[in-house]
Amino acid sequence: MSTTNVTRKDTGASSRRTAARHAHATATQAADDEKARREQRRGQLKSYKRPLIVLAVILVVVAALYAPARTYYSAWRTNGILQSSKDAIDQSNSAYESDNSRLMSSEGIQDEARKRGYVSEGETGVKVEGLDESSSSSDLSSDSDPWYITVLDFVFSYQKGSA
Repeated sequence: MSTTNVTRKDTGASSRRTAARHAHATATQAADDEKARREQRRGQLKSYKRPLIVLAVILVVVAALYAPARTYYSAWRTNGILQSSKDAIDQSNSAYESDNSRLMSSEGIQDEARKRGYVSEGETGVKVEGLDESSSSSDLSSDSDPWYITVLDFVFSYQKGSA
């Protein structure tokens, strides 16, 4: 009985060793598979490494330059608005100066008096009704900005009233 018992113990021990080897081989295979997957992911990341670095650098540069670009754009837009306002004032000033120089002559004084209904000796005043006094057509030009100015105003959060 003792020899049968020893053989059974050896068979149990060998089956345990076989199971342990199988478990070790399975664990080793799983570890190797995991290592292979990690290497594959690293290879994929390496292929995207340069474009990701370039993208990150571009984003940092854009973020760093946004504030100075916004300040420059605001100053440029404000200057444009103020310049157009100054041009309109200069134009109206030149119109007033030409009216003033015209009214300083005797013909200009007589013309202005006739517009107001005065007549000289020997003249007969006539009033014509039904005609428009303004012979110029209405101004159809709009004060809208080009599309790129509208886009840049949105990008840089520029408001015309802040000038």
